[in-house]
Amino acid sequence: MDRGNRLKCYHVTLVVTDTKRGERHESTYQADLSIDGETTLRDIVQFEDDVKKIWRKAVNAAKGFAYVDMEITRALYERGEGLCNLTSLDFDRWYTRNTSDISIEKGEEGIYLIPDTKYTEESKDLFLGHDIMHDLSI
Repeated sequence: MDRGNRLKCYHVTLVVTDTKRGERHESTYQADLSIDGETTLRDIVQFEDDVKKIWRKAVNAAKGFAYVDMEITRALYERGEGLCNLTSLDFDRWYTRNTSDISIEKGEEGIYLIPDTKYTEESKDLFLGHDIMHDLSI
């Protein structure tokens, strides 16, 4: 298998739901990165910046007692002939169960995501701390 024909994709989604003046407000934040032969360092740095912003929004929302729902997926594909011909080689998904999965203690802030065992081994849990790129390199 030619590694040049592979595509690795990361997708991060955060949904924050809070109530202000009796009204429910929902905000969604997303970051995506697709790594292939055309990916630049700028693309990777932008993704890291976007995920750090999402991380801060999640931790701050938890501090403000908002409901936080987060999901991270990682997929690996092989490209076949043609523009839209992708074969899935690997797929992982992690998610938060509720806001209590977010640590807001000073110096220990982070987000604990559990594996969706439909796609990901039960032992592959994920803690997203301050070193986001290292944590995502699972």
